[in-house]
Amino acid sequence: PSAFDSFRRNTELKYSLKIPETVSISIIKKDGSGEVLVKTLAEGLGETKGTHSITWLGDTNQHLFAPAGVYFGVVQINDQRFEAVVQVFHY
Repeated sequence: PSAFDSFRRNTELKYSLKIPETVSISIIKKDGSGEVLVKTLAEGLGETKGTHSITWLGDTNQHLFAPAGVYFGVVQINDQRFEAVVQVFHY
C-alpha cells in the first residue's frame, strides 16, 4: 500500500493465495523493544484461492487515529508471515 493520510482516507492491504487458507491480518509498529500490535484487522479468516484485500482506516485497537509513522501490514498464514510497509502521515 502507498502512504496515506488517515485523517482523509484509508488504505488497502492486498494479498493473493494459491490455495484456500485461514489468515490473520494485523498492523504492527516496530520500535527498539520489538513489535507493538496496533490493530487487529482479521483473525482466523477463511479465504478462498485468489486475490483478496482488507481495509485499514488508520486506527488502533483503542479506536484512535494511529500517529504518523511507518507501520507494517502483516498477513499470517499458519507459520508463515508476510509483511508490507504502510506509511501514515497527517497534513
